[in-house]
Amino acid sequence: MNQEQDQDKKYIVEVYKQTSDWARAYMNLRLRHFAAFSVILFFLTTAAFKIDKLKDYTGYIIIIGIAITMLFWILDYRTSEYLKCYINYSKKLENTLVGETISLPNPKFLKASMVTNLIFVIVLAIWIAFLVIYGKNTADHNFKDVVGKNEMKIVKKGTGKQNHKIQKKEININTEQPLNK
Repeated sequence: MNQEQDQDKKYIVEVYKQTSDWARAYMNLRLRHFAAFSVILFFLTTAAFKIDKLKDYTGYIIIIGIAITMLFWILDYRTSEYLKCYINYSKKLENTLVGETISLPNPKFLKASMVTNLIFVIVLAIWIAFLVIYGKNTADHNFKDVVGKNEMKIVKKGTGKQNHKIQKKEININTEQPLNK
């Protein structure tokens, strides 16, 4: 029976090592995900607001930023759930092996998951604000391009006889008054 208990203990120690390794792996994965998110966020904001050649695509880039933020938020949530699972399982195995263990203080207010969720909420809110502002500015800009200041001038070019100067006829269209002939 003593030999059987030793085998059980070795098995529990091995499972404990593996679960601890998995917990560390998920901690590192969560950190890497956040680092990748930060780099992608940097490139998206640079593309949306600093590169003049991409100004026409700003709305699409903002929508991609919203989607990327939501994707990484979901990814972080799933990774943190796996992390919690392995940490809890490691604690149970540790209690089985050693008995009562020292528990580290558990913060009540600023837990790591709460802070990362807060970061994702803030980033998502900023992207949505950019989308609203960009949509409003685009709508105002397009309206001004079409209507102008209630007045648009159309210049019609025609040619007369050979070697004559190009004659310009100016037609003034005022949206507030009918056309005068």
